[in-house]
Amino acid sequence: MSLEQVEQKAEKGPRASEVPGNPILPDEVVKIRCLACDKKMKAEGSKFMKQRRCPACKAEPFRYVTAV
Repeated sequence: MSLEQVEQKAEKGPRASEVPGNPILPDEVVKIRCLACDKKMKAEGSKFMKQRRCPACKAEPFRYVTAV
């Protein structure tokens, strides 16, 4: 990995799994709600935990809670 690649990675925001306060999601299909836009979404938990921004409103960092 070159120095430029390391610097670019450092500039990116944290993944949703690295944000304090976000619950750990299972690998199965889950429902969550974005705290920035209140949009409810349904997908595999692993997909949500890899996100750096909300898929709907693009808020960064991606903060969410599990929805019922």
